[in-house]
Amino acid sequence: MDHDSDEDAFNQLFIWPYLHLIRKSLKVHGCEGYFVQGESFLDSMTQQLKATGLYSDERSRYKTDGLIKLFGLKKLELLLLETSGHFSNDDNVKITLDHHKGMYGILAMLKCIAYEFPFASIEKFSHAKVFFLHAADTRLNLWSVRFQSEGVFDLWRESCLEILPLFKDRVSYLPLLIEFCWNTKVISVLE
Repeated sequence: MDHDSDEDAFNQLFIWPYLHLIRKSLKVHGCEGYFVQGESFLDSMTQQLKATGLYSDERSRYKTDGLIKLFGLKKLELLLLETSGHFSNDDNVKITLDHHKGMYGILAMLKCIAYEFPFASIEKFSHAKVFFLHAADTRLNLWSVRFQSEGVFDLWRESCLEILPLFKDRVSYLPLLIEFCWNTKVISVLE
């Protein structure tokens, strides 16, 4: 498969296998994660649109390139994937659009967590964190959002991985990949 051909090739070769690894190692309070790949609907956004009266029909649903959800915990969405075109696509308009789209998505995810646990204290809620994995150009950027005091939401880039697709780069790439996957797993469980 040509890794530069299209967005689907980028996802299949360099992103979805990593997210399957991360989700296999995820366990939050006895709930295991599962990964939904390709054109999955972000239920959090649908719930928020319906709550505000802006939902019109199936066409207004938010489609992601992948989601990690939790089994047994009201199927809460934990990580959202947006892929900005094919591998090495440097179209800044597409990258910026997908970045903004992902940010709106994770804010909806965080808001749904607040709705699911309405009696949680602000202190407890400020520890809830949702993630946005943005695959753009040749990098994977892992972003997180959490609620801070006085209604402020903190956006933070947790990690970044430069993808090295050539076989000759495997020795230098493999430790970086393992570190990225491990860090993603650790911060999503401990935070």
